[in-house]
Amino acid sequence: MKILIASGGSGGHIFPAIALAEELKSKDGSAEILFVGSDKALDRRIFEKEGFEVLTGSTGREGLALYREANPDIVFLDVKLPDKNGMEILKEIKEINREAIVVIITAFGGIESAVKAIKEGAYDYIEKPFEFDAIKITVNRALETVRLKKEVRELRKEKGSR
Repeated sequence: MKILIASGGSGGHIFPAIALAEELKSKDGSAEILFVGSDKALDRRIFEKEGFEVLTGSTGREGLALYREANPDIVFLDVKLPDKNGMEILKEIKEINREAIVVIITAFGGIESAVKAIKEGAYDYIEKPFEFDAIKITVNRALETVRLKKEVRELRKEKGSR
């Protein structure tokens, strides 16, 4: 499993990240995470300790380039990035892979922006400051969705080879 987290916001969310890392251990040990934001070094250590491979980026363009290279299973994308709006990045990711699971995160949310994000193809929309339980539920649900999609593809492939 691969996870991409693109966040242009400042620090202050490290404690949920620590608890989240303890709850989200990759079953197959191949999860990949990308952080785009100012807490990169600390987040890297926390998630690497739990067996995740961590990529980091600092802008929307860099996050998009890393998405293209790594093809992560889950993307966490902040609306406010230094160079581009996260909603633009969401559209670009969906053009690359319409089935990409993208979770929008923002400190500047509201019902209208949440509805827009979902209409644009976001898997979920989470407002900062994060509630640990909301993040945990979203990530676990998204990882389960990824696992089930992979299982369906494998079963279809198996069925087709008979």
